[in-house]
Amino acid sequence: MNTEMENEDSQPVINQQPTPETPPAVQEVPDESVAIPKKTFIVFPTVILLILVSLFAGYLLYQNHLLKRKIVKLTATPSPTATTNPIANWKTYTNARYGFEFKYPTSDVDQTIKKTIDNEDYFSITDNISFVIQKNSLKEPCDGICYSIYNGDHAVNGIQFSVAEGTSDDPGGREVCEEDCITQYVDNETEVATGVYAQIRSGSLPSKREETTNLVNQILSTFKFTDQQVKITDWKTYTNSKYSFSFQYPSSLSIDETIKNPESLANASLLQANPYLEFDVAVSEKIPSSCKNDVQPTKISVDNLPADKYEATGEGEAGNYTNKSVLIKKNNYYYCIFVGFGTEQVEFNTLFDKILSTFRFTD
Repeated sequence: MNTEMENEDSQPVINQQPTPETPPAVQEVPDESVAIPKKTFIVFPTVILLILVSLFAGYLLYQNHLLKRKIVKLTATPSPTATTNPIANWKTYTNARYGFEFKYPTSDVDQTIKKTIDNEDYFSITDNISFVIQKNSLKEPCDGICYSIYNGDHAVNGIQFSVAEGTSDDPGGREVCEEDCITQYVDNETEVATGVYAQIRSGSLPSKREETTNLVNQILSTFKFTDQQVKITDWKTYTNSKYSFSFQYPSSLSIDETIKNPESLANASLLQANPYLEFDVAVSEKIPSSCKNDVQPTKISVDNLPADKYEATGEGEAGNYTNKSVLIKKNNYYYCIFVGFGTEQVEFNTLFDKILSTFRFTD
């Protein structure tokens, strides 16, 4: 037992030092005095950038929208095309004797101007439209075969035209048809002088009726009186200061105030022996005999005052004559403007209208 103890004692003694413990991990606490970037400082510029990008994209979209609208507008609005005048190349017929003119189209028919038995013009315009000047009105009965029936009046550009219509079952070889071969005749006329008429005549079958009517209306739309364009600046002017009126007259004529009508207070006359012309303005307290007429007057206006216009024709020792008169009442006086001339002197009919257009009251 001692031996064991000795053995135990004889073993070397090892100095056992305690195993050092691993120190616990120390969490570092940041020093609050050191500034560390936060997330908000990163997000804010990003948002600003996105807003700017969105605004720019919106601007581009808006500009694109405007551009599309302009393209659509330009596409929808057709460019103006040059319009052609359908009557630009038409011929012009002028009648200096009666003072009128009109335009008409060229065609394959013979358009040579010929003369009637009364020595008046007539010619063909197309194969179914013609023109003639004659002394037979559509309103009056005519000698021989009359197909037309008076159908009223209508105005074209302020010019009055009378219309007569009629029908015939003879197509005249123009067209072969089995059912409706009725030819419709339509005549338009206007008075170019006393008892003298310019007529545009037409006749058409059903297949050409509308085409013919449109062409006739185009021709009528070009009709005008050229005497309305005649300048009268070189005419003389007569003035009556006592009864306050004036009018102009051709310088080739002279006023005569010595011819006194017993029933008139004043007279201003223009007389011409050859060819016969008598023009007179009479002032009276009663209606002068030269303005007394049984015919129905036409209501007109003279210097913005209402007036009655009378017209009569007759036969005398020197031949046929035409009398025209216009009656105006103003300030308890009657003013009678009278003209008388041989019916064949149609230019005096126009002359009277011109003088009448210059009549003025000066008070």
